[in-house]
Amino acid sequence: MSILAIAAVLCADYLHIIDLPGAGWGVALAAGLLITGLFVVFAALVRRTSGGLLGLGIPLLVLTLVFSGSAFGTEDRQAVRSEPGGNDYSAVFSRSTIDLTYLDSISTPTTVEVDSVFSRLDLKLPPNVPVKVTSDGVFNSQMGLELPQDQRQLDEDAPLLTIEVDGLFSSVSTEVATTATPTVINPEF
Repeated sequence: MSILAIAAVLCADYLHIIDLPGAGWGVALAAGLLITGLFVVFAALVRRTSGGLLGLGIPLLVLTLVFSGSAFGTEDRQAVRSEPGGNDYSAVFSRSTIDLTYLDSISTPTTVEVDSVFSRLDLKLPPNVPVKVTSDGVFNSQMGLELPQDQRQLDEDAPLLTIEVDGLFSSVSTEVATTATPTVINPEF
C-alpha cells in the first residue's frame, strides 16, 4: 500500500494533476510513511504484530527526512559548507559545482574535505596552486581530473591544496579556472 501511495503521488506530480515543489519525492515519501504508520497503528489496535512494517517504515522515515526535512532535499540542493568560511563541504543526492578558486592565494598547505553521497561533484580549481585529489569511500569515481600542475609549470615551493573526497556512489571531476574570480555554487537537477 505504501509503495502504491508513493507511486500515486509521483504520478500525479508527473502528470501535473498536482504541482509539488522540487521533484515531489519529499511529499511522496511522506505519503508512504503516513500509510505505513496508519497500518502499524491499525495492527496494534487489532492486537497483531506490525510484521515487516517497521522494516519499511524506518527507511521511509530516513528518506523522507533526507528529501524534505533538510536543505538537501529542496530545490536549493547544492554542496553545503559545514560552517561559513570553512573548508568542509557536503553534497547529498545532487549534482554540484564547488568553486575553490577563492583558495588561489593560500600561503600554507590547505585541506578541503568533501563528503558526498549519491552525488556528482564538479570541482573548480584555482589556476596557480598545485592540487592533489584523494578519494575514499565506496563506489566512487574520478572522471577527467584536470589539475593546475598538469597545465603549467608552478612554483616548486607553492603550498599544496589537498582535496579529500569521502563518498558513497559519487563521481568527481575537476576543471581549472581560467580566471581566479570565484563564482556561485550552482546545483543542477
